[in-house]
Amino acid sequence: MQGFGPVVIEPDEPPFHEPWEGRTHGMMLGVAVARGPRGFRWWIESMGNDAYLSTSYYEHWLHSVEQILIASGDLASGELDGALAQGRTPNERREDPDAAAAIPRLLSNPPLTGRATPPKGRFATGDRVRVVRFVTSEHNRVPRYVRGVVGTIESPAGEQPLAEGIEHGPPQPVYSVAFTAGDLWGDEAEAGT
Repeated sequence: MQGFGPVVIEPDEPPFHEPWEGRTHGMMLGVAVARGPRGFRWWIESMGNDAYLSTSYYEHWLHSVEQILIASGDLASGELDGALAQGRTPNERREDPDAAAAIPRLLSNPPLTGRATPPKGRFATGDRVRVVRFVTSEHNRVPRYVRGVVGTIESPAGEQPLAEGIEHGPPQPVYSVAFTAGDLWGDEAEAGT
């Protein structure tokens, strides 16, 4: 989305700026393995625009973890706020050797859930394609700057399930598409702005 200023690139940026970000990443992996990745993006986007645009990347992930655990019944709504009000902090550790032993096994052999065979791709390398002018509130929306723009398929990029709603759709072909800067940004690209 335009209007948020330049993207500042931090040289040698660490994967996590704070310890809680690493823990949130680990929790998401655990939730995704234990509960499946269903709804991860959907729950992030349930934050609402104000919260989404005013919070960080890992705050989005933390919101999603909390909402997935509430929806699954593993966490009661307001339970975390109550724990914090009682002075319990997220830094407290709870040792659970059985759960700790299960996570590496699940990550190396995630349970398969009978994925459907993806449809055969419609496009080949070199094909010219036009991006749809489709607007949706779901995650797989098209950014404004690319709607209606013509690009060239550079290569097939495998397949992924569409992460719409709480349930993932069947796997769909994915492509790497190249666009010219002028086609995307018009006169601004030529001026270097």
